[in-house]
Amino acid sequence: MTKIAKQDFIFKKHMSVGEADAENDKSFLEECFVDIGDYEILEDTSTPQSIILGRTGIGKSALIEQLEKNSDRVIRIEPEELALRHISNSTILNFFEDLGVNLDIFYSLLWQHTLSVELIKNKYNIDCAQAKTNFIDSITALLSGKQKKQQALNYIEEWGDKFWVDTETRIKEFTGKLEASLKSSIDSNVPGVTFSGEAGAALSEEQKSEVIHYGKKVVSSVQIEKLSKIVNLLAEDIFTDPQKK
Repeated sequence: MTKIAKQDFIFKKHMSVGEADAENDKSFLEECFVDIGDYEILEDTSTPQSIILGRTGIGKSALIEQLEKNSDRVIRIEPEELALRHISNSTILNFFEDLGVNLDIFYSLLWQHTLSVELIKNKYNIDCAQAKTNFIDSITALLSGKQKKQQALNYIEEWGDKFWVDTETRIKEFTGKLEASLKSSIDSNVPGVTFSGEAGAALSEEQKSEVIHYGKKVVSSVQIEKLSKIVNLLAEDIFTDPQKK
């Protein structure tokens, strides 16, 4: 068998090998996509694997592009829309975290709230105030007579006016409510405390203990039960067709 000599590929002037980042390389992503088994798992909503993790260039963006191309119900939330800078720069949240108040419950609920609202917004095409009103009427009729769903309905009514605004605004609103509750609790129970990194270090041990106590109390009172009802509502009453993934 004749051995074919290996030839080096020669790049010509102005030849394109794609964009610097995959997100902007739409044509090459589609033409060069090769499924090595990951796409099928990602597309199957019944499997527990749901996070794409890998180094730069491994094909994460290509998988997402294929999913959006082949599926009708895909919601893309860009990191820029998540108000992460607003949260990380929050003087009040940083103040309590520096003192040792665990805010994991809040962050978990924040993402549950954000994703739940995005799903509802997409399902009912809520893009204006009137669409929001139509949704509230529809869900109220759906849950009529179902006492166990009342907390979910109350939660929707409380946050319903924010369903049609952008994701960043809703996250800031949700975060702002916790910040206001934390500040109000400390102002009432430990007067004289200012919220800054330096202020925390200047507190007496007794003040620190009180601030931590009331901070934990506020975080624990975040609407965990109501939000869990929303998650159940999505599974049991709204997204009931397994074929509509």
